[in-house]
Amino acid sequence: MLGRLRMDTSQALKAYDTIAGSVFCKENKNWKTQDGLFNATTLQNRVEELVALRKRGEYMLDDTDNSSSDLGKAFVAAMPAHNMTHPRLFRTYLARKNASANCKIWEAARATTAAVTFFERIAIGQEGGAGEEFIDAGIKCNNPAIRLLTEAQAVFGGDRALNCLVSIGTGHPGVISLSKPDTFQNLLPTNVIDVLKKIATDCEGTAHELSERFENAPGSYFRFNVTHGAGSISLEEWKRMGEVETHTRAYLEETAVQASIDAVVQLLCRPGDSRVILADAYNLW
Repeated sequence: MLGRLRMDTSQALKAYDTIAGSVFCKENKNWKTQDGLFNATTLQNRVEELVALRKRGEYMLDDTDNSSSDLGKAFVAAMPAHNMTHPRLFRTYLARKNASANCKIWEAARATTAAVTFFERIAIGQEGGAGEEFIDAGIKCNNPAIRLLTEAQAVFGGDRALNCLVSIGTGHPGVISLSKPDTFQNLLPTNVIDVLKKIATDCEGTAHELSERFENAPGSYFRFNVTHGAGSISLEEWKRMGEVETHTRAYLEETAVQASIDAVVQLLCRPGDSRVILADAYNLW
């Protein structure tokens, strides 16, 4: 919404509430024998309606994007279902290598939201060709910040100045731990399955790695992530968005968070002050 459809945050939040209300409602649930908890066609229809309303084209590649444009570049990530070695990026701009199909916006939205058990996977391919099946990139790439650095260097070159890297989380999930199994868990280790799921979708490991990487370049990397409450709210619990807002406002009132936000604003207002180039971002250990 923000990157390809050029919506501001207020517009995006309003659109999300509308779409979520249609998608995650009781009437849109699938039968237990069907793939996915919710009917993905409803999500497709709502996104197509939003794309038509915005009147900015129906494909991911943005025709207004060029070297002289002041519009930002954006991508969304999805994971090939049959080979999860690397995520696939669906971009709003042309790429010199590892280019993906220029799919429709609704297809990219379906792929990047095809959370396992929530929605069925989607097949995407070049027109007239075989389609690849995708699920969301929550597995292995739930925090794509390092992937962003790699992409930025490929697009802009290693000599491009890195003003700052801002990473925004969806709420700290808490500590990942494995309790001692009881008799039931020895027979059916559901706790192990739960831990493996948390490890596969963990974002904090990447955040910690980046904090270490930029330790010697203060003021270059910022991580914002609500520390209490928001991380326990699941994807389909859209009616609890009021709780998310409450926890977020409390987080934003913290002195350290306010100081970081002020620092980001100053950096964005003075883009020429960067002391780091993209190539150095891989040599800051």
